[in-house]
Amino acid sequence: MGHPAMSTDPSPDAPTAASRDDPATFAKAVLTIVRARDASAVWFAARQAAETWIGAPFAALYSHRCSHRSTSVSILGARGVSSRFLAEYEQVRAEDVFFQIAVDERRPVNAGLELPRSDWPGTRVGRFLARWDIGPSLQAPVIVGGRLVGMFNLARRRKHGEFSARDCSRFETLCEALAGTRVFAAGATDTIAPGLVGRLGEVAALVRRGFTRKMIARHLGVSEETVKTHLARLYRAEGVASKAEYVARLPLPM
Repeated sequence: MGHPAMSTDPSPDAPTAASRDDPATFAKAVLTIVRARDASAVWFAARQAAETWIGAPFAALYSHRCSHRSTSVSILGARGVSSRFLAEYEQVRAEDVFFQIAVDERRPVNAGLELPRSDWPGTRVGRFLARWDIGPSLQAPVIVGGRLVGMFNLARRRKHGEFSARDCSRFETLCEALAGTRVFAAGATDTIAPGLVGRLGEVAALVRRGFTRKMIARHLGVSEETVKTHLARLYRAEGVASKAEYVARLPLPM
């Protein structure tokens, strides 16, 4: 996969020493993200806020564009990591448990709290990051209207310690700000599955986006039993017997 619109910036060796205790100034940084008018401005504001307010010298911002036919992922910007790192990460991302948690559960993930530190170095992704001297990391999905439209990843060198609770809270705020930008809002237009209309089409679109039954119920404001009924109708309409068979027939992501 290529990396269109990718911007890689050099990184300082350590997190910034700037004061990070002024809520009013942090609010201005968040507002700068929301007001950014294009992808370049969004990336600049987001990575600057991440370094200044969270102390994360490594950052990458991804845009996800989805339709019923494919998912296109592009990198809006990357700071502190090389194009080679990004290309190699693409080879192991499917095994990144923290990425999967962020996507499946639609929430920010602090790697240091999700997996015992003794277990992480033995994984393929853990070994890959250690080779690049990447330590503590944060990942979060950018969600608009219940839809995954981007990912924001931050990291520090191993010697600089874990992210604090305040860092995590600010990170979540920055991701909410990203969701409020016109850049990411443009990727949130749902595409109903072809040939299907009404609630059945909505359910089909959510299944194509990887929603579980519980997530679909929450998104639509209905019970899981109602979702189960809709899914049965969907599978009959598509001539399949199960979700696994339905998903297997979907076009592969780009």
